[in-house]
Amino acid sequence: KKKEKKEKKSSVSVILIGAIVMGLIVFTVSLFLFISSLLNDGLVSYFQEDIKDSAEVVKEEISVEEDNLANIEKMVAESVQQSYETVNALETKAVDVFAAQAIDSFGIAEMVIVDSNGSQVSSSRYGKADVYRDLTSKAVLGESKLKVMKDKQDIVILHATPVRAFGKVVGAVASKKVVTSQKFAAEMKKLTGCEFTVFDDDTRAYTTLDGMVGTKIQDMTPIEKCKKLEDHSGEANIGGKNFVVYYFPYIVDG
Repeated sequence: KKKEKKEKKSSVSVILIGAIVMGLIVFTVSLFLFISSLLNDGLVSYFQEDIKDSAEVVKEEISVEEDNLANIEKMVAESVQQSYETVNALETKAVDVFAAQAIDSFGIAEMVIVDSNGSQVSSSRYGKADVYRDLTSKAVLGESKLKVMKDKQDIVILHATPVRAFGKVVGAVASKKVVTSQKFAAEMKKLTGCEFTVFDDDTRAYTTLDGMVGTKIQDMTPIEKCKKLEDHSGEANIGGKNFVVYYFPYIVDG
């Protein structure tokens, strides 16, 4: 069964986390597995352990998405390098083509190209360099940098990659990927076999539970525990149905 689940996981290209606690750097994933009220304590314990395994799948997929974004940037950086080595400069017209193609082809939200001084070369319509300043300041020194953060009700990945030409760093590529959405929740359900909810503090920002997007959790205990970096498992009645539930925190960079 675990082998089958692992194989299924690898076929999903866009997967990340589950739930967000608003205003904090702590994020919470909630996985819900419906069970009959007739199940005994032994089976409840079994399902609790099972959904904890599903939570680990979510964490693994975070790394997959981070790697995907890094690889996209490497491809763009190679194109920017070739352009630079042709004209011995970073030109807005050329790098805008690379940024637009990456955004359209790979579903990333933004892409910014800066020169070796960190000044923006790409057009601002594809993103603003100030958002990535702490990452590009490292990238122009030759170091790729990653940051996972909260943006309103979503979790996003930011990444920056150096651009090298003629044996030196001549600039950097930085980009953003939004990883939480209703589609994301649906894919997590398909991957884990569990109902899945993204919380923005006490509100269900995204969920596979029918008719419950935008509703609030009634018992704040799981959210309060996750704010303290503690997970929570148990049973709950949600929308008139009984569930085994598991909530866990995911810490971002800021």
